[in-house]
Amino acid sequence: MMMATDDTISLYDRLLGEVFPRNILNAPDIRYAFVLRVIPSFQAESQIIIVKRKDSSEEVKVQRSLSGNIDQKFQQLIEGKDQVDLIQLANQFRVQTLHVKAPASHLAQWRQAFLSAAYVQAANEKRMAGTASKTDQADLLLDGTAYDLWYVGEYDVRYEFHRAPRNPDEHPFTLWIKDILRTVEKLPASSNGHYARSR
Repeated sequence: MMMATDDTISLYDRLLGEVFPRNILNAPDIRYAFVLRVIPSFQAESQIIIVKRKDSSEEVKVQRSLSGNIDQKFQQLIEGKDQVDLIQLANQFRVQTLHVKAPASHLAQWRQAFLSAAYVQAANEKRMAGTASKTDQADLLLDGTAYDLWYVGEYDVRYEFHRAPRNPDEHPFTLWIKDILRTVEKLPASSNGHYARSR
């Protein structure tokens, strides 16, 4: 099997972007939005989208790979190839979208907890949290799973939580991520019945 290199890792990240689009972050009608991408080592990848729009409507969606672990299949598909078509590769993965019924109070709590964690993280790094446009990276080991988090609201931020030898209890986002995953799993949800990759 092909060894993972910086190039293949970058391709994998781009492939995840095709399989799990985050176009919502560029929508003009949103008040704020979260995209939390869950990247386990061996289990299927998934993505949680939380949106509050300017008209006060809200939306919570969970997108899950029904094709198993995308990274493992991706490594097999690109083995021995000099060039790959990411769109063609992405079309080989099936994704289920669940619409989660979350109370408005949950979204408000998640947003407030996120902003508090972001402030702590920024303070730890001796940076101001109110920057108009902000890209950041942090390392986090949480149950052997990597997380990518994007937020658009008062300021834009992306955090990448990679597998690293760091105590997760010391990271300000640990409790926030665990609360999101635990709560969304318990909330009622309905499937749109569409299992193909959606843009």
